[in-house]
Amino acid sequence: MRFRVGTDVGGTFTDLWVYADDGRQAVLKAPSTADIIGGILRAVDLAADHFRLSAREFCSSIDRFGHGTTAGLNALLTSSAARTALITTAGFRDTLEIGRLKRQLAGLTELEIGDYRNRGRWPAAVPRQLVFEVGERIDSAGEVVVPLDEAGLDRVMDRVASAGVDAVAVATLWSVANPEHERRIGAAVRARFPEMFVSLSHQVAPSVGEYARMSTTAVNAALGPVMSAYLRRLDDALRGLGLAVPVVVMTSEGGVVSADVISDQPVSVLMSGPAAGVIACQGIGLRLGHENLLTVDIGGTSFDVGTIARGEPLMRGQLTVGGADIQRPAIDVATIGAGGGSIARVRDGALTVGPFSAGARPGPVCYGRGGTEPTATDADLVLGVLGEEDFAGGTMRLDGEAAPQRSRSTSPTRSA
Repeated sequence: MRFRVGTDVGGTFTDLWVYADDGRQAVLKAPSTADIIGGILRAVDLAADHFRLSAREFCSSIDRFGHGTTAGLNALLTSSAARTALITTAGFRDTLEIGRLKRQLAGLTELEIGDYRNRGRWPAAVPRQLVFEVGERIDSAGEVVVPLDEAGLDRVMDRVASAGVDAVAVATLWSVANPEHERRIGAAVRARFPEMFVSLSHQVAPSVGEYARMSTTAVNAALGPVMSAYLRRLDDALRGLGLAVPVVVMTSEGGVVSADVISDQPVSVLMSGPAAGVIACQGIGLRLGHENLLTVDIGGTSFDVGTIARGEPLMRGQLTVGGADIQRPAIDVATIGAGGGSIARVRDGALTVGPFSAGARPGPVCYGRGGTEPTATDADLVLGVLGEEDFAGGTMRLDGEAAPQRSRSTSPTRSA
């Protein structure tokens, strides 16, 4: 028996879908883990048990292993991406800081924009003290106006060495017209620091407009070490269990690429998980004969909405994530922080749900893992929307006694 497998790692659950060549299908859910890989391996174990195989027998019978992930997105939003330096044209050190008129409000909802506490919420993709200038200039026609200052570049290399960074982004003016200087700077960085992750703007975002190109390149560099390590560990773990095919990863625009490509261009999978949900709905809609759909993907942390028009998902040419402009095409997905694990609190006399989530551990109160704040899942259990016995495919039993007690404790007199 041969299998095709798809996995998606959410903030609360890791889902694994299996399609066997005899027509059988299975969907397994396992609690997500902090290291991500553990949740995937647990889901693999559940799938193997379902088909009465060992994990090694199951993995060695897989013909295709697809993966959707928000690991890069989470690293960016939680400021856990790699410490990154940026090398740019002399005189343009502050491009990321200045950004565009609305950079400090980018990605915020109308409600969040009205809250003064959100002003200045997003720092630049690379802090100013890690942005280094080098003398050079190329014009819009690709002509060299100022030759690359080799001595100045050597001094920049010394500063990079003392900065303690794990990645370097290189973004010079008009490199899309002539990438010669960027290539030489990148070669100098790699020669001096062979293990350093290096991202060049003419390769990552070959488009006119220095701010968006610089921002995209900086984010790509910051995600490089994180995503490379993550995908390498995933590949090693699965190959250790007998997987003989490469892992392919869903991109933000709905395609799939091999994990080794993503290691060089991690910015292309920022919206991998949400994009996969829209593509799945597209497939279901086509089977049912519906070409125009509003898609909804509810996870433990977020509520994602997409649109299918005339059988195709709506796209956007640019993303805004964590205040940074990302010059990459992506499926248009609107996201709010309201999922099954979203915590209900009373704030300033009003009931709010999300964006904070209980995650997988401790999780909602009804999980019985030490959670103390009521969530949307607890409310669904109290209202009878969920049953105690059949949650997560029957792999978990919910505590129907604890949820009502904590849900009643959220009253207008209690402030969070």
